[in-house]
Amino acid sequence: MKELLNEEEFDPKKLFDKKEYNTLIIGREGFTKGENDIADVLESLFEKDITREMREAIFARLKEMNAVDMLVSTIKETKDKEQQILLTEACWESGLDFKDHYLFFVELACTDHFQLAHEAITVLEYNETRPSPEILKTALDMVNASKSSQQVLLDELKALLKEG
Repeated sequence: MKELLNEEEFDPKKLFDKKEYNTLIIGREGFTKGENDIADVLESLFEKDITREMREAIFARLKEMNAVDMLVSTIKETKDKEQQILLTEACWESGLDFKDHYLFFVELACTDHFQLAHEAITVLEYNETRPSPEILKTALDMVNASKSSQQVLLDELKALLKEG
C-alpha cells in the first residue's frame, strides 16, 4: 500500500503480478452509482488477508445489492480463471437467484477447469428458481455436446438437470 501512495516507489507492473496484488479490472465507464458500489464490493473480494467473516459480509452485501447482473458481467469479462472461480463462488455464496443466467452457468460447468466447473454447478444447485423445461433441455444438449475432460462433473450436472 505504501508503494501506491509514493510515486517514486510505485511500479505499475506489480499491479498485475499475482504475488504482489490481486487485481480485478472492472470497466466502469457509464456505471451508475449503484453499479459503482457493487464493483467496489466485488473488488473487496480480492483483497489479501481477507477473513471468512469479511467474505460473509461481502456475500450478504452482494445479496442486499442484488448484484446478479454485475457478477455475471464481471465473470464474463474476466479472463483469469482464479478470479472467475472466486466470482462464481460469490454467486452461490451470496444466495442470489441466477435464473436469467442459467445457461451461462451451464456453459461454465462444461469447462475443462475442474474448480470453475464445480463452482458453476454449485450455482446451479443452489439456484432458487427451477428453469423451464425448454431451458433444461437446452442445458442438457449443451452438456451432451461438451468436450470437457471433467466427465464426473458432467455426469453430476446431467443428474441435476434431469431432476429439474
